[in-house]
Amino acid sequence: MSDHLLADSGSSKTDWVWLNQGKVAARFQSAGLNPYFLSPDRISEEIRKAMPAGFDGSLPESVSFFGSGCSSPDRQAEVREALRAVFPYAEVAVDSDLLGAARALFGGRPGLAAILGT
Repeated sequence: MSDHLLADSGSSKTDWVWLNQGKVAARFQSAGLNPYFLSPDRISEEIRKAMPAGFDGSLPESVSFFGSGCSSPDRQAEVREALRAVFPYAEVAVDSDLLGAARALFGGRPGLAAILGT
C-alpha cells in the first residue's frame, strides 16, 4: 500500500505517522484514544481535530491503530468504527499497544515486550 497511517495510542496521547510511498509524509498528535474512556464518536472527533491542514480522511489506503484498551474484540470494534467514520476508504486494523510495541521491537521475530505507562 502506498499511503499508510500508523497510530500508537495510550490513554494520554496518540502519535500518528502518515507514510506515503514508504516515506514519512506527516506526523501529528491527538489526545489519547482509549475506548474504555471515550465513545467511538468522541474518538472520531478527537482524530478530526488533530489532523493537519491538507490531510483528509480519503488519503490513507490503510490505517493501523495500536492502542491501550484495544486488546478485546469488543473494544477493537469500537475503535474500528471510529476510524472508519474518519477514514471511510481505508482498510482499518486495530490491535493492542503491546502488539504494536512488540512489532516495532522485533518485527516478525520472537521476543518479549513490556509497556510502562505514564
